Amino acid sequence: MRAALIIIGVILIGAGAIALLIAEQPFTDFEVRQTAVSGSGVSADPDADTDTDVETDKVAAADGKPDRIVGKELIATPEIETKQLERLPAREPLSNPNLAADHEKGKSRLLFRPVAVAAGIFEAQGHRIRISGVEPTDPDTVCDDESGGSRPCGMQALTAFRYWLRGRALECDLDGSEQQEPEQDTITATCRLGEQDAGAWLVKYGWARAEEDGRYSKLEASARQNAQGIFALSN
Repeated sequence: MRAALIIIGVILIGAGAIALLIAEQPFTDFEVRQTAVSGSGVSADPDADTDTDVETDKVAAADGKPDRIVGKELIATPEIETKQLERLPAREPLSNPNLAADHEKGKSRLLFRPVAVAAGIFEAQGHRIRISGVEPTDPDTVCDDESGGSRPCGMQALTAFRYWLRGRALECDLDGSEQQEPEQDTITATCRLGEQDAGAWLVKYGWARAEEDGRYSKLEASARQNAQGIFALSN
């Protein structure tokens, strides 16, 4: 009986030793794999996302040194000396219609927000301006069309003039001392939109006729020849 107990005890001890070896084997393999890849920055977990950033400053290499030293103590917000800052006054507005309208360039004056009432006539800031050198096209003017009927070419000319203006300021040659206050009558003046002459534009594209023997006569001849605007079927 005693011998049987001794045999059973030996068997249990041997089984326990085998179980312990089996239990310790996965951890040993994991440690070996982790040591092998710690220096390469690759995760030991095969299921891990290889695109995920690894905190390499926390992973120890085989020699015990970190892969990368992050000098967090060297990165600091720069100090600003507030005593050197000075509050400057606000700049003047880039554009002010009320001030710019009163600003004269010799005889030239800027007229803001022009509204075309005919191809060659517009109103702005109480003024009614007729473009010099052209014969404005009345909005009620009717022209022949291709089918033998008629078309509202006067309204087409007005629409084209409005699209060209688009509310942009026109610079017109006015007598500054006499035109500070709007006049009741229509003023005839040479006007420009930037570098473009308004009268030349109207006549060139056939939206208005040139005054007889005026400076735009050649432009009207070209518009007629090219069947532009109101001269579309004049040939």
